[in-house]
Amino acid sequence: MLASLIPARRARGRGGSRAPYGEDVMIRLRLEPEWSLEGDGWPVDSVVTVLAPAAPNPLVRGGKAVFEYTLGTDAAGASPVPVTIIVQDAAGRIVRVIENGTRPAGKYRPTWDGIDAYGVPVPPGTYDAKLRAGSIERISKVVITG
Repeated sequence: MLASLIPARRARGRGGSRAPYGEDVMIRLRLEPEWSLEGDGWPVDSVVTVLAPAAPNPLVRGGKAVFEYTLGTDAAGASPVPVTIIVQDAAGRIVRVIENGTRPAGKYRPTWDGIDAYGVPVPPGTYDAKLRAGSIERISKVVITG
């Protein structure tokens, strides 16, 4: 989680009158996952590699799950690194590879349609999406419903 500071000012100083000095200042903190900060005006230098929870989750057969991830400088540094995302069943068997290539630091949004490597829809159950980027590994679970 990242904390972002949001300045908030009260309109009036002490005693209810407007005062140029001595105004009360409040600071609110907003906690949210790093991947949700994109585009809200806060500069985020992504140092940490994060795999967001699959969305939607649970996934209804025939839908598509997005596995948004941020490849941080902890994995990529200044040069691209090999990145894979594999989907495994509960027994640890590889169901499908949904990302396989070399990537620089940044944000990515690969999808999975609930289909295995042979083009067959997977049965309902819980699956792991395993992100490997350099020496970093992250896991996100996705549930497939009938």
